[in-house]
Amino acid sequence: MKTVIETHDGPLPLVEAIEFAIQLRAQARMYQELSERPKREFQYGFGEGTAIIKHALYDPELYRLKAIDVEKRANRISNAINAANYRTEIDFDPSRYM
Repeated sequence: MKTVIETHDGPLPLVEAIEFAIQLRAQARMYQELSERPKREFQYGFGEGTAIIKHALYDPELYRLKAIDVEKRANRISNAINAANYRTEIDFDPSRYM
């Protein structure tokens, strides 16, 4: 099959486009997980009553926006793959079967 999917990153063969969409979805999930972590989190230790403060060295809101953008890119590629699957034609010689 020589089906090519057009993306913002350039044209990709169908199989590579499918793999690229899978990778983009995995990246979007990772960004989503990072965005759900709090910027600052307080934990209280056991025993001595010490407090531990975890402070993220990144902006969770930025990763939320990145997750949305990457998910949109993956959806666009998936939609293009589906459209290509509907319009793909395979040469078939039915004379051997009729």
